[in-house]
Amino acid sequence: MTQRIRRHSLSLFAAFTALLLVLCASGCGSGSATGSSSDSTSSTSGTSWISTVDWAAHPATDTPLSLFGELTAPITIDALVPHLAGVNIATTGDSITDPSQLTTSDLQLDSDVTYDTFTLDSSMSSLSMSVSFAFYQTETSTVKNAFTNDYWKMSLDSTSSSTIDSLLNVEVEDQDSTNVNDEGSVRLNAIIRAYGAPTYIWYYGSQFDVANASQGGAYDLVWERDGYAFDVVVQDVVSNGSTVADAAGFGYYPGKAWSREKEQLQSGLEDANGNKVEFKTFADVASQL
Repeated sequence: MTQRIRRHSLSLFAAFTALLLVLCASGCGSGSATGSSSDSTSSTSGTSWISTVDWAAHPATDTPLSLFGELTAPITIDALVPHLAGVNIATTGDSITDPSQLTTSDLQLDSDVTYDTFTLDSSMSSLSMSVSFAFYQTETSTVKNAFTNDYWKMSLDSTSSSTIDSLLNVEVEDQDSTNVNDEGSVRLNAIIRAYGAPTYIWYYGSQFDVANASQGGAYDLVWERDGYAFDVVVQDVVSNGSTVADAAGFGYYPGKAWSREKEQLQSGLEDANGNKVEFKTFADVASQL
């Protein structure tokens, strides 16, 4: 079965496109490394962040996602609606702009639209989140069905570690116990202290190689929980003896959306250039680092 490419029905293409943009902005193939944001400063370790972590000290946990400290996952659309300052969801009729209509509208989603949004309220930093849906080509859906039956996902594409740590409600230590110097690595360390090791990692073989993980790259870390999953897109750059790590994207998937996303990732998708996705259990990868 082929999943319809509707509003990035897979985070795969949207999130990784954003990731590759920030990776190249940090010097992919350029011989210099500068951060994708002001909170990424280089260290002198010369080794990727993923290779410096003592993963044995950070086993997987079942700690639930806390979104800005306001909502604890799994997050239903009913729980999220009070925190939405605005929405823009395209349909075959008028666009949905009233958050309360997400659970009541019988309008059909518009399969030709490529970008929908949530605007979170001030308790969640007023962030604008991309919204997408997990449907197959033979399927259509009303707005109500997509949201109440958990076929939606929201993501933050191309951002900075400081935004991600607020979104994930993690505390960043002023003096990181691992003595890393770049702030992006410090913030990534805060995520794994809070949530443990990820469940899965996926990446394009052209952008990351487990056998040469110390050289860094671009990859997506996924924490799977009961009824949902969330991911963090990581740029992990090593250049000229310096390391610049950063969390460059985030995605939240309710259960059914994650089941379909996972199925697609496991199927060995390829991008337009024929680069294949590698989807692996993180514990297997960590044992090789």
